[in-house]
Amino acid sequence: MKKLIILLAVLFSRCLFVGATNNTPNPADETTSFSLVQQPTISTASGGIILTAPTDRSVKFYIYSITGQIIRTVFVSSGETFVELPKGYYIVKCENWSKQAIVR
Repeated sequence: MKKLIILLAVLFSRCLFVGATNNTPNPADETTSFSLVQQPTISTASGGIILTAPTDRSVKFYIYSITGQIIRTVFVSSGETFVELPKGYYIVKCENWSKQAIVR
C-alpha cells in the first residue's frame, strides 16, 4: 500500500508540470535560414561501388576488405567516382561514418 501511495504521488507531481511554460526561446519562432550539410555517400553498382562527395568539399574514402585489410584509398574532389572492385564484402570509411558494401 505504501508503494502505491508513493507511485501515485510521483505521477501526480509529474502531472503538475505538464502545463508549465518554458521561458527559453524557441528557435522555430525566429526567422533563420538553415543550410543542410551534405554528407558523403556510397552506393553499390555491378562490379564496384560509387563514391559521392558533396560539391563544396573533397572527401577521402578508405575501402577495407571484410578481414580489415585496406584495399584502396580514394580521394573524391566532388561528384561521383566509380571504383571497380571484385565481388565481395567491403567496409568503406570516410571522416564521418563507416558503412558496409556488397559488390555482386
